[in-house]
Amino acid sequence: MDNHYFEKLFAGVTKIENPWVNRPSYEEQMKFLRSKENLEICRSFIAECQRLANAAKKYENQFQTLKDQLSKEIVLEKYSTGGEGLYRGYYCPSPIMDIVMRNCNRGRLLSRITKRSKPTFKYGFNVDGNLILATNFRYDIDAIGTEIILRDGKKETGISFQEWDGERRLEQLSESIYRDNRIISFINCFYLDYDNSVSIYNREEYTYSNEGLGTAHMYRFSNHKGTFPILNHEEYRFKHDNDGYLSQFTVIEYPGSSMRTEPYWNGCVYDIRLKRKGVNFVAELSEGYPKITKETTP
Repeated sequence: MDNHYFEKLFAGVTKIENPWVNRPSYEEQMKFLRSKENLEICRSFIAECQRLANAAKKYENQFQTLKDQLSKEIVLEKYSTGGEGLYRGYYCPSPIMDIVMRNCNRGRLLSRITKRSKPTFKYGFNVDGNLILATNFRYDIDAIGTEIILRDGKKETGISFQEWDGERRLEQLSESIYRDNRIISFINCFYLDYDNSVSIYNREEYTYSNEGLGTAHMYRFSNHKGTFPILNHEEYRFKHDNDGYLSQFTVIEYPGSSMRTEPYWNGCVYDIRLKRKGVNFVAELSEGYPKITKETTP
């Protein structure tokens, strides 16, 4: 083994908590998960899962109609490679996922497509420059994912279908709320069509300061039927450098989540190497959303 493995693994971390300190036993964890206290903590998230499951059921049979309708509005297409670890790849709505998650990146846009190109995503934009269709090429399982993106005022809804071996299933839903050109919240969930339920629910909520992105709360909720609901809640507090770019974030882990453990990485401070201000983060990416002009329309 590389003698410097752990030094590299935790590079950029200024404080490390021992993950085994105050770790409860398996029996203690299971006792809490069965408790009324845990159910009360998770009650609002269970209701959210049901709301999104109902929304998924509504969209389940509208795939072809919505896809055909939006395909006619596309005036510009872009391709990217990489970014498989993020919902929607390069144009993932979350401004922090590729910052706070290790080994997770947006990939890059392709300037042109050749015979050797192997894009992982294709994006379709309408005349207003809004992303309305996203296609995910799943080479590993020989499948294609298609996300239909709808807008209603400040709310953006993404409905993702997976097609493989002649079958089509609604797999994921997302909701993004924007205000004053800033994203306020982002929800992504996994849908099980065979019992009309949401099994995994992830939500991020953002606050802003005069500098830009101030904090982000991340909730991860497991809602598998036949098991106990599990909620994890983390907060990320951001600092900016003199030029306004994000420079550091501190992790705050809440022991009030489902798992009664002493937070593993509470108080750890990480350096940020990506050039991002976190205000209108999509525009800060290497190319951002395209500018649609009369020259780009058919």
